[in-house]
Amino acid sequence: MHVRGRQRSKSPSLGEATTRTTRRTVGRSQRAIKGHGRVALSGKWWWREGVTSAGGTTGRRRGVGRSMTELTAAQVEYLASQPLGRLATAGRDHKPHVVPTSFRYNPELGTIDMGGLHVATTKKYRDVQANGWAAIVIDDLVSIDPWRPRMLEIRGRAEAIPHGGEHLGPGFGAAFIRIYPDKVNSYGLT
Repeated sequence: MHVRGRQRSKSPSLGEATTRTTRRTVGRSQRAIKGHGRVALSGKWWWREGVTSAGGTTGRRRGVGRSMTELTAAQVEYLASQPLGRLATAGRDHKPHVVPTSFRYNPELGTIDMGGLHVATTKKYRDVQANGWAAIVIDDLVSIDPWRPRMLEIRGRAEAIPHGGEHLGPGFGAAFIRIYPDKVNSYGLT
């Protein structure tokens, strides 16, 4: 099937739609998974690294297979200073859903864990069960004169975990959501 001059196919090893580009690098064709920063060269997946147009970092780490993005020390410090973020999910109907949520950074796993008292009964929990992807944005304003916003966006694979959420702190129930960072964008963090 051809879409806008590009050939779309199903990747047998990944089970995801891929787009084959005509651009070549060092004599090898590249295959990029739509919406991801991975490139296949010689059968191995390598993360692209870069800087966002706003001057923040993408936080990519090179590696083979499914690897997570490591957060910088400034990003981890910023997470610890903020009590609330906004979790974005999409359900079976592919419609977006954004809600405020409490979260904790898990330094042992390098994940973002989100929970609450009755998380297992919420739409965000059902969306993660159905879709397996989520994003969280944490932001604030350092100053309004001059205008100095800060922002950290973390996107990646997500799990709806039914037990163990009590470790997140008082007021947290058993169920929680865990995001494995795949893409990280930040702005205004030093």
